[in-house]
Amino acid sequence: MDYYIYVTKKCNLKCEYCCEKQEWSKIIDTTDAIEPRYKIQDLINFIINNEKKIEKDEINIILYGGEPLLNQKWIKQFLQKTKQYDFNYILFTNGVTLSIIDKYVLKRISTLFISIDGGKEITDKYRGQGIHKKTLDNLSKIKNEYNGKTIATMTITPYNNLYKSVLSIIDHFDFIFWKLLSSDKIENKKWFTNNYDKSLDLLLNYWIKKLKQGQIKRIIPFLAITTTLLDNAKKENYRCDCGDFLVTVDTDGSCYSCDELTDKKYKIGSISGSITQKKLPHPERCKECEYRYVCGGRCPKEDIIFPKEIAEYHCYLTKLLIKKIIKKIPEIKEIIDKGIIKREDLNFPRTTSEIP
Repeated sequence: MDYYIYVTKKCNLKCEYCCEKQEWSKIIDTTDAIEPRYKIQDLINFIINNEKKIEKDEINIILYGGEPLLNQKWIKQFLQKTKQYDFNYILFTNGVTLSIIDKYVLKRISTLFISIDGGKEITDKYRGQGIHKKTLDNLSKIKNEYNGKTIATMTITPYNNLYKSVLSIIDHFDFIFWKLLSSDKIENKKWFTNNYDKSLDLLLNYWIKKLKQGQIKRIIPFLAITTTLLDNAKKENYRCDCGDFLVTVDTDGSCYSCDELTDKKYKIGSISGSITQKKLPHPERCKECEYRYVCGGRCPKEDIIFPKEIAEYHCYLTKLLIKKIIKKIPEIKEIIDKGIIKREDLNFPRTTSEIP
């Protein structure tokens, strides 16, 4: 079970593509809540009681924001009060204050998701001058003290070159994940579609080349689709587990199935009572799609709040990615059969939406 906990709504950056600048931000509670307004013990009781009902083995606590490290005091208190439980702690951060993270907090975090969009030019363009260098410098400062995994979370805008962006940071992180920009508009479509297509080819060829050398470049979208195909797995629900095993807890204690669907009509309960998960139906186009159970359905939010063409365009890009990997599966199987890598070498942390 994944619990996304809004630690604060405050942020120390003003990224150009931030959802709070989008027209659809009206569905999100963007109040400047500095910290949760409920008691930590109430949250703990809610999680424990909910787990008794669903009997899910793994409990992931995802510390989220805003920028969570602006409220380290609350985080530390929560970690101290839950140390008796077998929780897996994950932190999303923009990395700006990573150099001054509390050592107790750092020690307890198993996975750090760090927002960065690739090279200096593209990152600083959208996130602010000097942010790229500051983020990587701060990451370097904690490397010797941090024993967990680091995952770069890249937002791919209509002006990114995916191949260049990934390769510019791939050696700084344990894993790379990119997501397509959430927006109610499509910009620069012709250029980006062509560039994304070519970038996927270049990146996939690079990845396969490294596999043949026994090196695993842990690019999560490639790993997610490849392992699904190798294992003949069937992704029934959305990969993010929205409407299933994901609960977002807002700063007022209200609970939702998605961190980007926190309008009252998507509320599933609160920590002061109980929750009732609401399955989000897959759109019609998924029902006859040959890649339905490889993909899982992408992001349900897009079909709910964006114009139809947005979700359909991102669906097209997802199919493009899946089809390219399908063609490479025989080659990947051969690499495994030769003993160059093992199937388990392709495993990855599950706490992302996995496919852009």
